[in-house]
Amino acid sequence: MSLTPLTSQEPTAPETAALSRAPIAVTREHDVLEDLKSAAAIDFGGMVATLNRTGVMVEHLIPYSSDFADFAGERGGEVLDLGCAYGVASIAALERGARVVALDMEQKHLDILEQRVNDESRQHLTLRRGTLPDVDFEDERFTAVHASRVMHFLDPDGVRLVLRKMFRWLTPGGKVFLSTDSPYFGYWASKAAAYEERKRAGDPWPGYIDDVAAHFDPAHVVGGPSLINAIDPDVFRRECEAAGFVVERVGFFGAVGVDRESYGAPGPDMEHVGVIARKPMDAPAPRTTATLPTTAALPATATAAGSAGAAAARSADGTRIHYRIRGSGPTALVFIHGLGCDASYWDRQIPSFEGRFTVIAPDLAGHGRSGKDRRKWTVEAFAQDVAAVVEHGVARDVVLIGHSLGGPVMLAAAPLLGGSVQGMIGVDTLHNLDPKRLDAVQLDRFVQSFSDQPVKAGELFLDTARQDLIELVERTREQVGGAIVSAAFREMLTYLQDVPKHFDVPLVLVNSTSWMPTNLAAAHRYGVEVDLVEGVGHFVMLEAPDTFNALLGRHIDRIAPRTVPGDGGRGAFAEGADG
Repeated sequence: MSLTPLTSQEPTAPETAALSRAPIAVTREHDVLEDLKSAAAIDFGGMVATLNRTGVMVEHLIPYSSDFADFAGERGGEVLDLGCAYGVASIAALERGARVVALDMEQKHLDILEQRVNDESRQHLTLRRGTLPDVDFEDERFTAVHASRVMHFLDPDGVRLVLRKMFRWLTPGGKVFLSTDSPYFGYWASKAAAYEERKRAGDPWPGYIDDVAAHFDPAHVVGGPSLINAIDPDVFRRECEAAGFVVERVGFFGAVGVDRESYGAPGPDMEHVGVIARKPMDAPAPRTTATLPTTAALPATATAAGSAGAAAARSADGTRIHYRIRGSGPTALVFIHGLGCDASYWDRQIPSFEGRFTVIAPDLAGHGRSGKDRRKWTVEAFAQDVAAVVEHGVARDVVLIGHSLGGPVMLAAAPLLGGSVQGMIGVDTLHNLDPKRLDAVQLDRFVQSFSDQPVKAGELFLDTARQDLIELVERTREQVGGAIVSAAFREMLTYLQDVPKHFDVPLVLVNSTSWMPTNLAAAHRYGVEVDLVEGVGHFVMLEAPDTFNALLGRHIDRIAPRTVPGDGGRGAFAEGADG
């Protein structure tokens, strides 16, 4: 087993000297955090319990967090503090003159942080509620990203997704400052011997325990996270480099709280792990296993976008269609988003499947980064968008996966792709294959009602839905615009009046039980298999990604049995609780 000390692993350019100016006064004269500590009446020895059973916040800057605060002051610009809790790192960055976006899953933490800072500093602080890995920000917005003792609550796919997002969020030359609990800390340290054995056996995630309730005393885990992913320095280095970062420093460091004893560690000061990694100035795209078509291999209407994992093609009407491509398997999974959405809605699926398949996720015309210069927003035109990005031999076989509007689009795209389509999987779509026909007046009235009183984003989720997902739907719908949404909605309803009922390849629906009822009798009549998912609204893949990925994996394995799993797909379709 490789043990990485807390030292730089490669020579780096010296940092700019810290500014000598005095810290800016940020907190109010009376700190409400002191009231919280008094009310708790518990001495945590310099730590404060969080309000969501994910642990405690250290009241002082710990290694890597102090580096973040210093860098934030030196570099300037806007910085991001993920899992900010009561704001010790956010306040330190504000004291050094930075503008800070502080994010936490617990609104009460954000409320307390807001009360801690004075009115002047509040102008430089943006508070946002959100949950990793679903939260997203604009490209190249931040000069630094900080996440202290957060990453070990993410599963392997979540860690990879968040690192790739961080890379995208950073300006060139920006840095991530990350720390996490090691396999030798916390209640999971009782499994340290198992971690070391898994590491020797070559397990890429030796500290990952996907169901803590099955392995530990309930007193430790009830009400807390359902998984633990204790990350060691080797894993941190590998995943940061895979995301495109240059690792400047990575290693273990000693306990920062009241519990200062490691368990089962081969040496001292191995309770936590930290990494500092830089986005290169030339900003290459994140490394993936993708094998992109070369420009010569693309049709005359398609050109590479200039970065690994992204490309663009021209649809039949000349509209530029942007798409993501990952992996290099012989079968391509083509993920088609719904109305008012974009390719990012599949971010929780792409990392799970790119190890076995070529994964393609287009932005349909008018959505995401694709062109909007189109006169008619018909299902057939969207189908041409899909055909444009998968034709010309990107993969031998294709499985189409469509959410909402993407369901009718995949039906219309299948004939355009000929015999290459092996199967189709709809996601909360095609609810009624025997719909009641609407005459022109009824159709106009229905569409007008939709335009006048559009469905609110929150109504697409169950009451327990996360606010960050609702904000995602609101943001992408606004980017698409009401005119395109209304026009495409009308065309979709028109198409569904005469929806195809006979299919040359298997068609499976993975639909919600809560959003819209599925006509099971009609589906059975036309040989369509239906899997119903409970406890979710319209966005199954966002609300229950683990459950959805497991279902999707099983159906794909039946549709495309010739695909042989590689190391990158190890455990991709295992059952698991959704975060």
